[in-house]
Amino acid sequence: MSDNYFDEKWKERLYNVISLCGMYFVPLLVIVYCYTTIILTLHRNGISHMNESEEHRYCNDHLSNRNHLMSRAKRRTLKVGLIITLAFIICWSPYALVVLWFQFDEQSARNAHPLIQNLFFLFAVSSSVVNPFVHSRHLFTELRVSLSTNVTTVDTHVQKFTSTKVVREATQV
Repeated sequence: MSDNYFDEKWKERLYNVISLCGMYFVPLLVIVYCYTTIILTLHRNGISHMNESEEHRYCNDHLSNRNHLMSRAKRRTLKVGLIITLAFIICWSPYALVVLWFQFDEQSARNAHPLIQNLFFLFAVSSSVVNPFVHSRHLFTELRVSLSTNVTTVDTHVQKFTSTKVVREATQV
Protein backbone atom coordinates (compact mmCIF):
# COMPACT_ATOMS: atom_id res chain seq x y z
CA MET A 1 0.00 0.00 0.00
CA SER A 2 1.19 3.52 -0.70
CA ASP A 3 -0.08 5.11 2.55
CA ASN A 4 -1.47 8.30 0.97
CA TYR A 5 1.76 9.29 -0.76
CA PHE A 6 -0.09 10.45 -3.87
CA ASP A 7 -2.04 13.69 -4.08
CA GLU A 8 -4.96 12.13 -5.97
CA LYS A 9 -6.80 8.92 -5.19
CA TRP A 10 -6.74 7.58 -8.76
CA LYS A 11 -2.93 7.83 -8.87
CA GLU A 12 -2.64 5.84 -5.66
CA ARG A 13 -5.09 3.25 -6.96
CA LEU A 14 -3.20 2.96 -10.26
CA TYR A 15 0.11 2.57 -8.41
CA ASN A 16 -1.31 -0.15 -6.16
CA VAL A 17 -2.88 -2.08 -9.04
CA ILE A 18 0.35 -1.89 -11.09
CA SER A 19 2.34 -3.01 -8.03
CA LEU A 20 -0.04 -5.92 -7.53
CA CYS A 21 0.38 -6.92 -11.17
CA GLY A 22 4.16 -6.85 -10.73
CA MET A 23 4.06 -8.86 -7.50
CA TYR A 24 1.33 -11.37 -8.32
CA PHE A 25 -0.03 -11.60 -11.85
CA VAL A 26 3.22 -11.23 -13.84
CA PRO A 27 5.17 -13.77 -11.71
CA LEU A 28 2.21 -16.16 -11.89
CA LEU A 29 2.14 -15.92 -15.68
CA VAL A 30 5.92 -16.41 -15.85
CA ILE A 31 5.76 -19.47 -13.57
CA VAL A 32 2.94 -21.03 -15.59
CA TYR A 33 4.66 -20.25 -18.90
CA CYS A 34 8.04 -21.65 -17.81
CA TYR A 35 6.71 -24.89 -16.36
CA THR A 36 4.37 -25.40 -19.32
CA THR A 37 7.32 -24.93 -21.70
CA ILE A 38 9.48 -27.35 -19.70
CA ILE A 39 6.75 -30.01 -19.60
CA LEU A 40 5.99 -29.64 -23.32
CA THR A 41 9.70 -29.92 -24.14
CA LEU A 42 10.01 -33.08 -22.06
CA HIS A 43 6.90 -34.47 -23.71
CA ARG A 44 8.22 -33.76 -27.21
CA ASN A 45 11.61 -35.30 -26.40
CA GLY A 46 9.91 -38.38 -24.99
CA ILE A 47 7.76 -38.81 -28.07
CA SER A 48 10.50 -38.23 -30.63
CA HIS A 49 11.28 -41.49 -32.32
CA MET A 50 14.77 -42.65 -33.17
CA ASN A 51 15.61 -43.33 -36.77
CA GLU A 52 16.52 -46.87 -37.78
CA SER A 53 20.30 -46.48 -37.49
CA GLU A 54 19.92 -45.20 -33.92
CA GLU A 55 17.58 -48.07 -33.06
CA HIS A 56 20.16 -50.61 -34.23
CA ARG A 57 22.87 -48.86 -32.28
CA TYR A 58 21.11 -49.11 -28.93
CA CYS A 59 19.90 -52.26 -27.32
CA ASN A 60 16.36 -52.63 -26.00
CA ASP A 61 17.54 -52.30 -22.40
CA HIS A 62 19.04 -48.90 -23.08
CA LEU A 63 15.86 -47.71 -24.82
CA SER A 64 13.62 -48.93 -22.04
CA ASN A 65 15.92 -47.32 -19.45
CA ARG A 66 15.82 -44.03 -21.40
CA ASN A 67 12.02 -44.20 -21.60
CA HIS A 68 11.81 -44.93 -17.89
CA LEU A 69 14.08 -41.97 -17.06
CA MET A 70 12.11 -39.63 -19.33
CA SER A 71 8.84 -40.77 -17.79
CA ARG A 72 10.21 -40.25 -14.31
CA ALA A 73 11.57 -36.80 -15.23
CA LYS A 74 8.19 -35.82 -16.67
CA ARG A 75 6.34 -36.91 -13.54
CA ARG A 76 8.79 -35.18 -11.23
CA THR A 77 8.74 -31.97 -13.28
CA LEU A 78 4.96 -32.00 -13.45
CA LYS A 79 4.70 -32.49 -9.67
CA VAL A 80 7.23 -29.77 -8.87
CA GLY A 81 5.62 -27.38 -11.36
CA LEU A 82 2.16 -27.93 -9.96
CA ILE A 83 3.31 -27.65 -6.36
CA ILE A 84 5.30 -24.45 -7.02
CA THR A 85 2.37 -22.90 -8.90
CA LEU A 86 -0.17 -23.91 -6.25
CA ALA A 87 2.10 -22.74 -3.43
CA PHE A 88 2.50 -19.37 -5.12
CA ILE A 89 -1.26 -19.03 -5.64
CA ILE A 90 -2.08 -20.15 -2.10
CA CYS A 91 0.52 -17.87 -0.52
CA TRP A 92 -0.10 -14.73 -2.58
CA SER A 93 -3.85 -14.84 -3.30
CA PRO A 94 -5.05 -13.69 0.15
CA TYR A 95 -2.75 -10.66 0.02
CA ALA A 96 -3.74 -9.90 -3.58
CA LEU A 97 -7.40 -10.04 -2.61
CA VAL A 98 -6.82 -7.66 0.32
CA VAL A 99 -5.01 -5.20 -1.96
CA LEU A 100 -7.86 -5.34 -4.46
CA TRP A 101 -10.36 -5.00 -1.62
CA PHE A 102 -8.58 -1.82 -0.48
CA GLN A 103 -8.71 -0.43 -4.01
CA PHE A 104 -12.41 -0.95 -4.58
CA ASP A 105 -13.96 -0.76 -1.09
CA GLU A 106 -11.45 0.98 1.13
CA GLN A 107 -13.90 1.79 3.92
CA SER A 108 -14.89 -1.81 4.62
CA ALA A 109 -11.30 -3.01 4.10
CA ARG A 110 -10.07 -0.61 6.79
CA ASN A 111 -12.57 -2.21 9.19
CA ALA A 112 -10.77 -5.54 8.85
CA HIS A 113 -8.56 -6.40 11.79
CA PRO A 114 -4.94 -5.22 11.21
CA LEU A 115 -3.65 -8.59 12.43
CA ILE A 116 -5.45 -10.33 9.56
CA GLN A 117 -4.00 -7.86 7.06
CA ASN A 118 -0.49 -8.43 8.44
CA LEU A 119 -0.93 -12.21 8.44
CA PHE A 120 -1.94 -12.13 4.78
CA PHE A 121 1.18 -10.10 3.97
CA LEU A 122 3.40 -12.51 5.96
CA PHE A 123 1.71 -15.43 4.23
CA ALA A 124 2.55 -13.85 0.85
CA VAL A 125 6.23 -13.40 1.60
CA SER A 126 6.37 -16.94 3.01
CA SER A 127 6.15 -18.12 -0.60
CA SER A 128 9.92 -17.59 -0.78
CA VAL A 129 10.40 -19.97 2.13
CA VAL A 130 8.24 -22.71 0.56
CA ASN A 131 10.15 -22.97 -2.73
CA PRO A 132 13.42 -24.45 -1.40
CA PHE A 133 11.48 -27.20 0.38
CA VAL A 134 9.57 -28.06 -2.77
CA HIS A 135 12.69 -28.13 -4.95
CA SER A 136 14.68 -30.18 -2.44
CA ARG A 137 11.88 -32.67 -1.73
CA HIS A 138 13.39 -35.22 -4.12
CA LEU A 139 16.67 -35.03 -2.21
CA PHE A 140 14.88 -36.10 0.97
CA THR A 141 13.14 -38.89 -0.96
CA GLU A 142 16.46 -40.15 -2.35
CA LEU A 143 18.01 -39.94 1.14
CA ARG A 144 15.11 -41.92 2.60
CA VAL A 145 15.42 -44.58 -0.13
CA SER A 146 19.17 -44.74 0.41
CA LEU A 147 18.76 -45.12 4.16
CA SER A 148 16.09 -47.80 3.76
CA THR A 149 18.37 -49.68 1.33
CA ASN A 150 21.23 -49.48 3.83
CA VAL A 151 18.97 -50.68 6.65
CA THR A 152 17.81 -53.60 4.50
CA THR A 153 21.44 -54.46 3.73
CA VAL A 154 22.35 -54.32 7.42
CA ASP A 155 19.31 -56.47 8.29
CA THR A 156 20.39 -59.03 5.69
CA HIS A 157 23.91 -59.15 7.13
CA VAL A 158 22.54 -59.49 10.67
CA GLN A 159 20.25 -62.32 9.56
CA LYS A 160 23.11 -64.13 7.82
CA PHE A 161 25.35 -63.68 10.88
CA THR A 162 22.60 -64.86 13.24
CA SER A 163 21.76 -67.90 11.12
CA THR A 164 25.47 -68.79 10.81
CA LYS A 165 25.87 -68.45 14.57
CA VAL A 166 22.82 -70.67 15.20
CA VAL A 167 24.20 -73.31 12.81
CA ARG A 168 27.61 -73.21 14.57
CA GLU A 169 26.00 -73.55 17.99
CA ALA A 170 23.84 -76.42 16.80
CA THR A 171 26.83 -78.28 15.38
CA GLN A 172 28.82 -77.78 18.58
CA VAL A 173 26.16 -79.46 20.72
